Amino acid sequence: MDYKSKLDAFVADEEARLREEKSARHEFNQHQRAAFLPLANALRELASSVDTDVASFTVYDSFAKVQVGARPRSFTRYEISPNSTGFFKESQPAPGFRVSTQSTYPNSPDGEKTLEQFSVLESMEEVMDELMKSIAKLLASRPKQRLTND
Repeated sequence: MDYKSKLDAFVADEEARLREEKSARHEFNQHQRAAFLPLANALRELASSVDTDVASFTVYDSFAKVQVGARPRSFTRYEISPNSTGFFKESQPAPGFRVSTQSTYPNSPDGEKTLEQFSVLESMEEVMDELMKSIAKLLASRPKQRLTND
């Protein structure tokens, strides 16, 4: 076999591998979007019930960012997505939701402190409960701020 033929064979193999990888990634993304859709809808509903001074919501197809509170006071940021196992190319869907939490305390006696936590919550209800408890804690500390539908 000459080098050109051999190179053409390598290129064909690589193109086939890339097509397969692209197809698997597309299938994974479709699954993650479908798994996230009910939670995305619940987050949008919650967002419409809360003043933007209390919590801000950015909801995408397969993940969301929520911030409860704001500077100059303490605040917590949540990044929420469907759970998966493995890394990048080897990612596989898994039950539950990944929740990355970053709590910032700007007025700490030792200067600004940030605490980060990662967890996997088993259900949409657990995610919503965690967010609502965080919002309720903030609202209770600010009696004049309430839900937008009051």
